[in-house]
Amino acid sequence: MLNPVLAKSEKPEEDIIYDVNGLAQYLLVSKQWVYERTHLKEIPHLKINGQLRFRKRDIDRWLNSYRVPAVKE
Repeated sequence: MLNPVLAKSEKPEEDIIYDVNGLAQYLLVSKQWVYERTHLKEIPHLKINGQLRFRKRDIDRWLNSYRVPAVKE
């Protein structure tokens, strides 16, 4: 189960905000990978009181930017 900072029942799914652990689980990557990408400013993130946070809608948009269309789309 993913651990968003804000519970899904409180906000629409696109308004979920993840911490590093939650984002790593969502993307199926390590926490180290998340830290590296944020350090290199390759992934959209927020820094609130020194804590990294990630909006699901921003992450999904970022993921879609890497989408390669199928040949017969």
